[in-house]
Amino acid sequence: MARPEIKTIQNLESAFAGESMAHIKYRYFAKLARAAGDIETAEIFEATADQEVMHAFGHLDLLHPANTITPARALEIAIEG
Repeated sequence: MARPEIKTIQNLESAFAGESMAHIKYRYFAKLARAAGDIETAEIFEATADQEVMHAFGHLDLLHPANTITPARALEIAIEG
């Protein structure tokens, strides 16, 4: 069985992935709605996508606290994937 802190990190990573996927999905739906001329629906999807980004940032703040991240460390994390 995984240690509690490892499970917490896994849960945060999973939640981050879900929020990120939702963000992209809503941006895509906004693009489709805008192309169909439905600006009101597009704007709703865009606002919802913005909220998903903020949720994802919240998970990242827990996974990678700002006071521990230098530009060099951010590059390392980005390279890791």
